[in-house]
Amino acid sequence: MEIEFHYNPQHPYSKFERIIVIDEIYLSGVLALVTLHDNEKFKIYLNPAKGEFYLSFPAFYKLMEINIIDCVGRNVKMIKGTKRIDIGGLEKGFYFISMRFSDGTIITKKVEIN
Repeated sequence: MEIEFHYNPQHPYSKFERIIVIDEIYLSGVLALVTLHDNEKFKIYLNPAKGEFYLSFPAFYKLMEINIIDCVGRNVKMIKGTKRIDIGGLEKGFYFISMRFSDGTIITKKVEIN
């Protein structure tokens, strides 16, 4: 990726000092592949959870790992490929559940632990 900046003294914002205004961005070539998933097909049930919760997703997805992330972004638990998640020992609060599948798909959901 290449980024170029050009100064235009006729631009209406040019009178302000130390401001960079980007009017247009042009990208060429394929930078990333984005696949949209029906997020409603990926569910956490028993939410709010106490002791454990379960994951539900389409059968053709092969679950590789689950990361439980606390509200400040720390990975507090990592589990390999199971739909039943034991949350014993985790404090009450909100967590993010990041599910990584064999095709590279990553789905993140929120769960409340009581």
